[in-house]
Amino acid sequence: MNIPSIVSSKLLDDEGKMSETWMNDFNQLLTQLQNNLSNEGYLIPGQSAENVAKLEAPKSSNALLIDSTAQKLLINLGGVWQQIPTVPYP
Repeated sequence: MNIPSIVSSKLLDDEGKMSETWMNDFNQLLTQLQNNLSNEGYLIPGQSAENVAKLEAPKSSNALLIDSTAQKLLINLGGVWQQIPTVPYP
């Protein structure tokens, strides 16, 4: 998820409207939230097994994702991908 940094420009322009810079940042933030959250909870990103093997630590440390090839939930702890056991829903 790419969350924009807070901008250092004025929030409002001279007419009292939100500045274009701030409007763009809010639009980007809302788009990311809409793409990554749902009414049912967080949407966990998926990667193929081939891409999981290419992900580098420390960038991927503490990351959570779905191995879309094997349909397994994975977490990266200390640079090592580990499967999180799941229980099938009846």
